[in-house]
Amino acid sequence: MPGVSSRRGTRLVLLLVLIFAAVVPTSCRSQRFAHLRLLQTFPDPSPSPCHAAGSDPAPSPGDPKHPIACIDDRDMGAPKYPEVVHAERNAVINWFTVTGEGSIAVVFNDKSPVRHLICGQNKAFCQAVIDNDAVVGPYEYSLTITRGGRKKSIDPTVQVDPGMVNWEQDLKP
Repeated sequence: MPGVSSRRGTRLVLLLVLIFAAVVPTSCRSQRFAHLRLLQTFPDPSPSPCHAAGSDPAPSPGDPKHPIACIDDRDMGAPKYPEVVHAERNAVINWFTVTGEGSIAVVFNDKSPVRHLICGQNKAFCQAVIDNDAVVGPYEYSLTITRGGRKKSIDPTVQVDPGMVNWEQDLKP
């Protein structure tokens, strides 16, 4: 009766495959929905601090406690941008395009002072938090802007300044 144990083994393997096939997608689906709920909890930031109309210069809002970098993408041939963004440790940096269109990607070189770097998918903004342990000094990064079928890369710097942002005290409206 060698065929009996083989059939029993095949049935057991088939049963395990069916259980695995039923459990894994539900587990992945619940993780995916949890991730979507988390993203919906934090809405996209408003690009209004960087809005400029006509030929008005791009604003330069913010300070080292809450830095904002406005990337003037109205002329994609030669976009204007702050060459150095000053930020204290624990500060949230926001990058926006002036038009509010297109997309931005931020990539730091080998050493990075940030944690939690998030760029909106096909959105004209990025956010990052300066690490509490970041060493004071300059950090080079690449910023790529894409809009209207054109792409431009620039290489600005984040300057981590002395000081630490206390979110409870320093970021109250």
